[in-house]
Amino acid sequence: MTTKILLKYINIAFSLDSKNAFLLILQAENTNKSIPIIIGKSEAQNINILGEKLKSPQQFTYQFFDTILKSFQIEVKEVHLFYIDEGIFGAQAILFDHNNSERHHTIDCRCSDAVALALQNNVPIYTTPKDLQKFKTFDFSFEDAETLNLKKDLNKEDTTPKNVIQKYEDLDIEKLQIILKRLIDDENYLEAAKIRDLIQSKKK
Repeated sequence: MTTKILLKYINIAFSLDSKNAFLLILQAENTNKSIPIIIGKSEAQNINILGEKLKSPQQFTYQFFDTILKSFQIEVKEVHLFYIDEGIFGAQAILFDHNNSERHHTIDCRCSDAVALALQNNVPIYTTPKDLQKFKTFDFSFEDAETLNLKKDLNKEDTTPKNVIQKYEDLDIEKLQIILKRLIDDENYLEAAKIRDLIQSKKK
């Protein structure tokens, strides 16, 4: 039986290599080794909604797909990430058909879709020791999460999460809640998460 390593979702970080790309950060269990996976803006927003436990005003594609699976009594059991070549990642979702107790389905998918499904259904994300060795990893601690989230195009003023907090930290909770609603309506979930955290800190 293949040894599996559990991967934990850490956060979404801004990619310094591209203005339209983000990094999905996953950490291997019981290690400081983390895997950065490049994903697009829409995928980053979708995963951020789940990771930050935000409520979306509309249903996204992965939620629609999950609804279809459940309507046919098909359950997502776990997802696997693996290395293909030259920084290319692959993923598989392991599904269980409750209509037939002996039937498991393995579906190929993108890493971002696999992670979104895992977070949506609260199921584990796995890789193997062999794949982990091939992944481009970096040493990571939980204290680094906030620093990673501040990396963005520094040529743009007041667009980093840090500047977002500084811009609004003097506002009262009522005004912050109005801004939070506006950000969610505009599907700006990354900034919305920071405003939500600011509101929570003011309530303490």
